[in-house]
Amino acid sequence: MNTFRRYISGTFIVHPDNISKELVSTNDVSPNVQGVVVKSVNIDGDFNNKQEFDDRDGMLTWIRRTATRLGFGVVIRRSDNGLEKRNAFVTIWCEKSEKYKTPLEKFKRDDTVLQGHPSVYRLKAEEKTCISDMTLNLVQSKNTLATLKQKEPDNLFNTLSTLLILDSTYKTNKYRLPLFELVGVTSTDKTYAVGFAFLKCEKEDNFTWELEVCRSLLKEKVDMPKAIVTDRNTPLMNTAAKVFPFSNALFCRYHISTNVRSRVKPAVEKKQLEFEGGKLVKPSVVVEQIMDAWNCILNSSTKDLYVDSVIQFWKVCKKYPALLKYVESTILDQVKEKIVYAWIDNVRHLGNTTTNRVESAHASLKN
Repeated sequence: MNTFRRYISGTFIVHPDNISKELVSTNDVSPNVQGVVVKSVNIDGDFNNKQEFDDRDGMLTWIRRTATRLGFGVVIRRSDNGLEKRNAFVTIWCEKSEKYKTPLEKFKRDDTVLQGHPSVYRLKAEEKTCISDMTLNLVQSKNTLATLKQKEPDNLFNTLSTLLILDSTYKTNKYRLPLFELVGVTSTDKTYAVGFAFLKCEKEDNFTWELEVCRSLLKEKVDMPKAIVTDRNTPLMNTAAKVFPFSNALFCRYHISTNVRSRVKPAVEKKQLEFEGGKLVKPSVVVEQIMDAWNCILNSSTKDLYVDSVIQFWKVCKKYPALLKYVESTILDQVKEKIVYAWIDNVRHLGNTTTNRVESAHASLKN
């Protein structure tokens, strides 16, 4: 990404002709990276802004904030202060020189988009001063991050608001109130708490209040979450769609698969055992065959593969019509766009397709 800005008479303005339309070109990806599907990210318009900046620092802050929101880091490539009647300018480009480079660690299917961009999580000047003072005062390392969060409590959510994971837990207090918790994900794949609340009951009005408070923490509307992961809690689903209408709703794939397995086991046990190649087929083997076919549906990376996987699932489950009807009418027909990779991989979910992360946060609270 190569963004060019210049100023006239001390005012910084946008030069729209020098805004790149693509963040990554497929031609710039190392050919030896296996299992990587590259999609060009169109950023035309994100940096096209008629806003005027009073100083150079204000301009650079806006550029870096916009780049972080889009999922990459930027650095200054060239600049000139405008002395000796020269035109002052600043050239900004992607920190990774516009090319995808293979991570040193093992590449995961859905890696964090900010991996390899150290400038994104670089400390601010005031934060460096704060850490220096704490070091001189012999503050323990484990208390350093907590102190920084107290100084700027909403910093993480405003900077890293790409993903929200929502879930409730129970048996945490003597009043038996459900504890509703919201967590996000940092650029280093760590979990951070956005907020939590004890709810009187799990109705839409209660969820609305909590999510509206969460939305009020964001300073800019453009920072709204790109994806929100929940289980199939109907009041929560409806509320999230109203409060965050432009966020993509995803359902926990683990809970969906657990529901399918709970239907498969009794359906298989009701049927008489059959012989396959002269050997008795155990119910547990049939259950795993069906679940393997189901996982192939969930992991279909394209719509064509999805159709093929569904056909294979029909073949495996042809003796269990009630199970087929449940899977098709209750899950695939209604929510396949929220659980199957062919659709959800078009959403920036940072590799989080379950609510496991927030459930781990529940465990930390209870312990």
